This record gives sequence, structure tokens and C-alpha cells, in this order.
Amino acid sequence: MKNVMCVSIVAGLIMTASTGVASASDREGFPALSWKAGVITSNEGVNVRGEPTTNSTAWSTLDAGALAGFTCKVRGQEVDGNDLWYRLNVDRVRYVTARYVQTRKHIPYCGYKPSLDPVDLQPVTAEEAPMG
Repeated sequence: MKNVMCVSIVAGLIMTASTGVASASDREGFPALSWKAGVITSNEGVNVRGEPTTNSTAWSTLDAGALAGFTCKVRGQEVDGNDLWYRLNVDRVRYVTARYVQTRKHIPYCGYKPSLDPVDLQPVTAEEAPMG
């Protein structure tokens, strides 16, 4: 039984890793996800676009209840009071409005680099520098 469950989960993760999206029926088989994911909450689904605006071409649609993987978020056109868009974890740059996504983990902003503590930026003396 454990082997069957493990194979099902691995197969689901492989499918999701290649497409970035899993169907609603696949969700129940997933353990706590290590990648950033969200569930599509709109009854009509959401359009997948090349830019974070409804003026951009709709390349496809994610169905209501679909589980999608994201890499990061950006600010774009406001949709019903929400200007955040999630970049899908797929092989091309594609976005969905955050208005109709319930996320499972924190999604960082695209290009965000955590700042270093100023203490870490102090000069290093010759005696402190590593050799080699």
C-alpha cells in the first residue's frame, strides 16, 4: 500500500514538474509541497497570459480547482482590486492573476534578493581572509 501511494505521489510530482499544473483530483495525493503552489479559486478558471495584464494574449486556461506551481510574483494590471500576478513554473514566461489563486506558501517577488546585514559587509583584513 505504501509503495502504491509513493509511486502515485512521485508520478504526480513528475507530471506537475513538467507542466507546472495538476488537476483538482491530483491534489489529494500530494504531501506538503516543497514548491510554491496555489489553487485556482475562480469558478470559470483563469487565463494564462504572457504578460501580467488582461491585454496580453491568453495562451491557455487553468480550470477551477487546478493546482499550479509558481516561481514568483510581480505587480501588474489590477484585477478586482488585486495588482499581483503569479509567474507559473513552466518553460515559458506565463502569468495568472493572483486575484483568483489561493496560495499554499509565500510567493516571493520576482528578482527579489534578500538584503545582507551591514555587519556582513565589513572589510576583511589579510589575517582574516581565507587562504587558497
